[in-house]
Amino acid sequence: MEEKPEMTLILGWNHGAPFLLQEFDRYIAQNSKTTVMSKFIIEKMEQACRYLQLKYQNMQFVQADITNRTELETMHIPQSQHVILLSYSDCQDIQEAEAQTLITLLPLREIANQSNNHFSIASEILNNRNREFAEITRADNFIVTQKRVGLMLSQRSKNRYLAPLFQDVFDPAGVEIYLKPIDHSLQLGTAINFYLLIEADKRRNKVASGYRIAAQSNDPSAAYLGFTSTHLKNID
Repeated sequence: MEEKPEMTLILGWNHGAPFLLQEFDRYIAQNSKTTVMSKFIIEKMEQACRYLQLKYQNMQFVQADITNRTELETMHIPQSQHVILLSYSDCQDIQEAEAQTLITLLPLREIANQSNNHFSIASEILNNRNREFAEITRADNFIVTQKRVGLMLSQRSKNRYLAPLFQDVFDPAGVEIYLKPIDHSLQLGTAINFYLLIEADKRRNKVASGYRIAAQSNDPSAAYLGFTSTHLKNID
């Protein structure tokens, strides 16, 4: 099935944005559109991206205040499939940058609630202690930058064999982790359990590592379940 072009909105900017755009280009369909909105002047963002080799996305840069609800609404956010919120970590201290992230998340969630079109919201959180505050906004995903890097380095130092695993997982050409509708693996309308899901995916040369119940997606304690013995229960 041919992939459809997608619209992505990136709010905020830091030194990692060009790398994100380059990696993102490997996953999206041709003729996709990515718009970057931040307080920095357009020329500065374009200069930072001058060496990128983007094949599949058309870029647009907009200078505006991402914490301003009125300016956010001019971006027609519900038309996007993905919204990515980056921290202003290059020009502000962690707490100030984090405050702007949380302030921006609130109107984003309001816009999402008022729209009939679903779009995902991924937010960069610098301090894991602020995650509980961010969860109030019910953002779909959080990328806790410092904690993630720290955990990876800790695991790598304890087990040198994890290095090629991390490299493969984070390489677009390697193994990838996806959220897929359950009807991609099993027929709906009958009682099933996670053992059946594991076996069905095994026959498709895939590995089922957990499941997500859509009705509980806003509950951090139940949104994503792994395949421990505690979570092996019927899912209808």
